[in-house]
Amino acid sequence: MENIIQYEKVKSSIKLLLLVLTILMMGVLAWAGFSGRESIFPFLLTLTLFLSICNLQLVNENPDRKKLYKIIFFVSCLSVIFAFIKLMVG
Repeated sequence: MENIIQYEKVKSSIKLLLLVLTILMMGVLAWAGFSGRESIFPFLLTLTLFLSICNLQLVNENPDRKKLYKIIFFVSCLSVIFAFIKLMVG
């Protein structure tokens, strides 16, 4: 029973951290858009979407949608990786 309570505390802490990071990234994304920093804009956008999808996957309680969320999570991870490579190369 104690393990379940501890697991729920850790899960809620991770959800809170993801929510704060998502809001922070949205602010940085708005700053990049208004300040004319077009080079980092795609990376910040994909990172914001990745954090939102991570939070959505943690909140999901429906077992039928688990496979769909895993596919979306994987595509989002690839998107962040490709955006980071694009940021570093070009």
